[in-house]
This record gives sequence, C-alpha cells and structure tokens, in this order.
Amino acid sequence: MRIAFLSLLAACGGAPAPASQPPAEQTEPAEAEAEADLPAEPVEQEVDAVEPAPPPPWAAEPLAAADVPRVYLKEHRVAENRETCPLLVPVDVEAGAVPRRASFHGGWAVAYDMKGSPGKLSSGEPCATCGRSAFGVAGAGVEKGGSSPAWPRQITWSDGSRAGYGPEGGDGPTVLAFLELADAGCLYNVWSALGEEHLVVLLGALRRVKASE
Repeated sequence: MRIAFLSLLAACGGAPAPASQPPAEQTEPAEAEAEADLPAEPVEQEVDAVEPAPPPPWAAEPLAAADVPRVYLKEHRVAENRETCPLLVPVDVEAGAVPRRASFHGGWAVAYDMKGSPGKLSSGEPCATCGRSAFGVAGAGVEKGGSSPAWPRQITWSDGSRAGYGPEGGDGPTVLAFLELADAGCLYNVWSALGEEHLVVLLGALRRVKASE
C-alpha cells in the first residue's frame, strides 16, 4: 500500500515544493548616490572682454598743405625717404611752440622749441628750462621692422600701426616713441621732454598731409 502511494506521488509530478521565502526587502539608493551618477553642471566662467583697437589718428581728414608749417613741407621735399615716409604733422600744439628744422640723416624731422619748458641743449644734454627741442616728429632714415628696445608701453591701432614708447635711453628724462605706420616704410620718432602724458597726446594729434595736385 505504501508502495502504491509513492507511485501515485511520482505520477503526479513528485514531492511537494518547499514553501518559498519572502522576497528580500528592496531599498531605495541614497540620494547622494543617485546624484553622483548625474553629469556635473557646467560652471560659467567670466571672460574679460577684449576692447577693439582704436582707429589711427591719421585716418582723419588729411591737412591741407596751406595749414601745415612750411618747414615740414620743405624738409620732406628734400628728404631721401620722402617716397616711403609720408609726412605726419601734429595739430593743436602748445601755444608758443615754434617749429624748426631738426637733423635726421636720410630722413626728415621737425622739432618744436618752447621758451621756459624742459628740453635739450645742442650738446644733447637735458635742460630744465631751455625749451630747445621740447617735442618733435621725425621720419627717420631707417626702415621699420628692425630691432627695437623693450618698450614699457605699447599702442596698437586697428589698421595694424603700432608704437612703443618709454624713457629715452631707458632713463629719460625725454620720452621717446618708435612709431610704425601700416602703410609706410620708415620708422617714425616722436619725442617729448614734457612727459609721457604729453607724448601720448602728441601721438593722437598726428595727421597726414594732402598730396599736392
């Protein structure tokens, strides 16, 4: 009888399955762990705006020859570099400043004497009140693009022209600028014994001269 009972169980698919265990408790992942899987938010960084270079002062309306001191016209007419070094003339110079010829080999130059102001003696020594060569402009008889001092100040204009300036000879007292025009072949010298601020104003006052018809 026992054998018959076991046979009956086998025929019905075997012994009863053990009772199933309750499923393990599912826990939510920690909030910090969930956030760790998210991509980091991009951090916006402030970038200083780069101001565009200003247009060059000599892009303004050229001066008529009649409005230019004659010494400029005379010196440029006989300069060896007149074809590659156009005239640059400052406007609105200080009252009492008198232009005169200055010597620059191979080029042209005009210095301004101003009584009672700092300047240079004919020997080249600085003076406190002699007023000789208080400031001036020259189209030097050398080509632009050569070696230049490591100027402490730089100006760049939108047409590619540039100037470097600082104390002449490294210690002054005259302040000197080497100026390169984008469309001229010479190196310009602009100087002032009246200080750096005056030199910057002088650079900003430079204008071209209308070509003779």
